Amino acid sequence: MSSSSKKFCSPEDIEKRNAETTINEKKEMQKYKKRILQCILAEKIMSMELKHWPFFHMLKPEFIRQIHMVMVYFWVFDKHEITKKWPIMSTPIRVSGFNKKRIVDIACGKHHFLVLTSDGEVYAWRNGNYMLDGNKNTAIFTGRVRQVKHELDKKNVVHIACGEKFNMVITDENKLYVWGSNKYGQISTIQSQKQYVYPCEITTFSDKIDKVVCGYAHTLALTNKGEIYAWGGNSCGQVGRNNKIKSSDPIVVNVRQMGKVLNVDAYGNMSVAVGYDRTIYVWGNYFDQKITQPFPTKFLRICDVFTHTMSIRMHKPLIVHDSVHTEGITNNYNYKYTEEILNILESLGAAFDDPLTSDLTIQVERQPIYVHQVILIIRCQYFRNMFYHDCTEDVQSTSDSSPVYIVSDKFSYIVYKAFLKYLYTGTIDLLSENSLELMELAELYCETDLKKDCSRIIKQTITVSNVAFLYNKAIEYNAKELEKYCFQFALRHMTANILSEDYLKLDMSTEIVHRELIQNDVTITSSTLLSPNKNVKKRNSQTTIKKNKMQKFEKRILQCVLVEKIIPIDLKYWLFFHMLNVGFIAQIHMVMVYDNSGNAVIIVMKDKNVYNLHYKKKHLKTGDTPTALKKIKELCGKNIKIFADRCNSILALTEEGEVYYCEKVKNPNSNEILYLSTFIRVAELSDKRIVDIACRELYILALTSDGEVYTWGNYWEKNDSQIGNENTAFNVPRQMKHKLEKKKVVHIACGLFFNIVVTDENTIYGWGYNGRNQISNVRSQTYYKHPHEIITISDEIVKVACGDSHTLALTCKGEVYAWGDNSRGQVGVNSNRKSSGPTVVNVPDMGKILDIAAYHFFSVAVGTDRIIYVWGEFYCNSYFTNKKRSCINIPFPTKFSNIHDVSVHSLQTSMFKPFIVLTNNFNNFNVKEILNILESLRAVFNDPCTSDLTIRVEERPIYVHKAILMIRCQYFKNMFQHDWIENIQSISDSVYTVSDKFSYVVYKAFLKYLYTGIIDLPAENALELMELADMYCETNLIKDCSQIIKKIITVSNVAFFYNKAIECNAKELEKFCLHFALRHMKAVILSEEYIKLDMNTKYNFIRRAAEEAAEEDIFKR
Repeated sequence: MSSSSKKFCSPEDIEKRNAETTINEKKEMQKYKKRILQCILAEKIMSMELKHWPFFHMLKPEFIRQIHMVMVYFWVFDKHEITKKWPIMSTPIRVSGFNKKRIVDIACGKHHFLVLTSDGEVYAWRNGNYMLDGNKNTAIFTGRVRQVKHELDKKNVVHIACGEKFNMVITDENKLYVWGSNKYGQISTIQSQKQYVYPCEITTFSDKIDKVVCGYAHTLALTNKGEIYAWGGNSCGQVGRNNKIKSSDPIVVNVRQMGKVLNVDAYGNMSVAVGYDRTIYVWGNYFDQKITQPFPTKFLRICDVFTHTMSIRMHKPLIVHDSVHTEGITNNYNYKYTEEILNILESLGAAFDDPLTSDLTIQVERQPIYVHQVILIIRCQYFRNMFYHDCTEDVQSTSDSSPVYIVSDKFSYIVYKAFLKYLYTGTIDLLSENSLELMELAELYCETDLKKDCSRIIKQTITVSNVAFLYNKAIEYNAKELEKYCFQFALRHMTANILSEDYLKLDMSTEIVHRELIQNDVTITSSTLLSPNKNVKKRNSQTTIKKNKMQKFEKRILQCVLVEKIIPIDLKYWLFFHMLNVGFIAQIHMVMVYDNSGNAVIIVMKDKNVYNLHYKKKHLKTGDTPTALKKIKELCGKNIKIFADRCNSILALTEEGEVYYCEKVKNPNSNEILYLSTFIRVAELSDKRIVDIACRELYILALTSDGEVYTWGNYWEKNDSQIGNENTAFNVPRQMKHKLEKKKVVHIACGLFFNIVVTDENTIYGWGYNGRNQISNVRSQTYYKHPHEIITISDEIVKVACGDSHTLALTCKGEVYAWGDNSRGQVGVNSNRKSSGPTVVNVPDMGKILDIAAYHFFSVAVGTDRIIYVWGEFYCNSYFTNKKRSCINIPFPTKFSNIHDVSVHSLQTSMFKPFIVLTNNFNNFNVKEILNILESLRAVFNDPCTSDLTIRVEERPIYVHKAILMIRCQYFKNMFQHDWIENIQSISDSVYTVSDKFSYVVYKAFLKYLYTGIIDLPAENALELMELADMYCETNLIKDCSQIIKKIITVSNVAFFYNKAIECNAKELEKFCLHFALRHMKAVILSEEYIKLDMNTKYNFIRRAAEEAAEEDIFKR
């Protein structure tokens, strides 16, 4: 190309292009944020967590939302070998032999089955060697059903349950009968009989039994008074007898904190109960411990307990319903329509400061803020009083009849605007330096929740020099939370605080109060661990409160549901999460689990305090309140950047480049960690600024700011090659030289027994163990004593990560290179699982890779659309050890929302890198405030006191608000803004009369949906509501109606609904009807409704059916 034909970009072109890029990036980020928040809400609004099982990640979100019940009967995962490794289940057949009895319950053990009929008879059959059917005749073929008689003859059985090899039944007289194996004392500890062929009576309960459940060799029975009786095998403490791991006869599990127990369950050697305040308790074999007394957790539901046991199958199905602990509890906050909730919040945010829909202008510093009176009224008591009482003199009318409210200059425009936006969205969109002024405004307007949110922001800015000033302001604004925090901060830095200038400026009364508190304080820092005495008192008081009990409970549940996922990592898998108060958890910045049992963790708080929580087994055996949360004083106040864990020690790196080191003191007999030694600074590196550290089993790497690598460690092999230097003193850091001398290293990583570094020339070096081709698959050398050049990549390498014996490298262009051991598919470049040299992981669906991670035998990547991909041995369990591996050969898309969640669900109990609780954009959402917004909208619907518009349907009024209708519905926005005003019959009365095409109940449900996102209507009216939604162009409501209609489709009406789906442009319902018809084609074509269809509809139906039949199965797409 000639120079004359070249086109050069002008500065204006560059600026325009950059602006367009910024806009596009913002749009993409907004889409991403909405997708993530949708996941945050939808993921946990389902009444159980399914991420633990691989099937969850294989199904479409719309399919998952419709799941009612799940039964995992086997668990092996291989994307390319599903048909080979998943067991093929035979066709279900109906079990005959019940003489036309109506079955009301079923139960099964390892090789036998029980059923209970409506008239109290028990039937059994077996498939094994045990006499578990209660009949003398042992010549019973598999599947042959016999009634259980003998002692049960003419008895009315009301409950049945099965252990692995024994049965429990309870009659209407509350008598307990048992038969089967007694190997572990699950039937009786008094008699030495090992097996009971016939049912025998064990005991009679004085109270009515509401439920009975069995584990492997133990049983729980729940009475109508909320007491739990437990008996049987107690090898893991599952019976709940403290300190004595012995079998027992029926005893009451007496834990006062639980109060009246609402529900129980059991599985394996574990027991579960729901306390009166809905706290979930577990005991027995859980958290890799033997818990001998009910232990309170933070699970929301019983089913959540079982999904976190890492079991490979379920012993009973998990039912997805709207209730939380029992079917009698309706959770009004368990929104199914999460997308519409997001739309409500998004619509409110978009309407803020929108002059087109605004009916009130607030003027601050002569700058306008456009708002809506109804939003201010329902969200703020101050404005409610202003508009309804005697404060309207501040509101001035303008020529265009739009009222203006002028605010005094006491508060700045940006702060007042942030305050109003908070009322719309529940978020604080303001710099931290303005938080104090916002808190003052919140105090003036009596917004308690906003003051708390401001306090949380201010906490992160507190220093020795300003704590006294902020303490004084906290008292002035009645911010109790901030006041207490400032006081505790001052206690920790008392000498420096008293000498500070701000302290000297305090008024005398504040100083005297401050000193008196110090002198009289004994327990100034309330324990962050669970205090039984305090909890008992609290729960006993709650027991006596009856009024509004369920409403408070339901709101608490949704609040927990949202809080759980707004914290971007799932910590429920580890025991420490359940030991800490919610307030303490919310302030966690970083966690590092350093014990294989998962019971020892270092916690870094947002206020830079660092704690070591080591929960020893004796606490679980005795049920004592743990006192194991101790400060690591050497690290408190430091800006901790990262931890690194190895078998015998832990390292900490600060942002300032300081490295601290401590030893794990272990029991030489059991290898159990007893305690951590004192953290000390690594003196040999004190003159260097360290920017990164890495370590695994026996060695450590440290990277300096000038690109030098220092290393030290222990011998693990006679020809140890980890250090890369000859004659090295391994406990002293030495600079790594040889091929790295005069090179500038920019990235470091450690595998199990090998090291990887990357230079600024994008050359990768490795040394150490090469038995799995971690370093080179060309040469047969087992060890590389010195750094060996692996590859030079043309693009800049931005990150490198190592698993046990494989490596990933991420380039600036989003390509991932992988090499090393591929026996579990963790390299992800071929299906034969052979080791590989550096090769690009080529999966087009991932696009440009944004981040990578490697753990043990699996790999993780974040695709360009933020989808998390995993490959290698991820979905695996020790059950398959030495039998068969469950591995993924190429990157597989999951529904995890971030990399951290992947590691949590990887079945690993310890970490070799810390989890940083990153602040994401959704942490700005005050969960309680979101609930308040939704609750406020629901409360004002059909409220004549606040309404400014009456919609009349079938001569009946529905009281609504113009602003909300305009914000939520384009139809109404057009109607009020343009030329539809003639539809309002009387401007003075503000009444809008709707034609009789739609019924009152349906139109009211439609309007309520705009306020709440909930369809409050029987299923039989869903079609009419869908027609109304089509008329008003409400696409999401059409989808939600489709979901309801799907549940009532039958062979006789599917053709009718298919036709209606086409009329209403309900694509999802149309497709569902088509697939349903395909599965029942003969019956559908012969049905009367199909015959009534017009010829054109029939033709389209047959054509579409033929097209669909030619495609793959619906669940494989």
